[in-house]
Amino acid sequence: MLNSLHISITCYILLMMVLAGCSKKEPEVFFRRGERDVLKMKSIQACHGDFRVMEETDFGPFIRAKLKCIKRELRG
Repeated sequence: MLNSLHISITCYILLMMVLAGCSKKEPEVFFRRGERDVLKMKSIQACHGDFRVMEETDFGPFIRAKLKCIKRELRG
């Protein structure tokens, strides 16, 4: 009885951790000034494909780019 309760609580905690990790916040990437190819590579990885740069902010020798990921519709 106690063992099944422990398993249930563990499963509930894991589920809550997974759901909490699914952030709706748009991603941002940092890259060194002048290295636009690094921006493109990191953005594709962060968005799993297409993206749009919404804002860039200077951080010393680095730039922070806020991205908007573009979801493609699958056609079948």
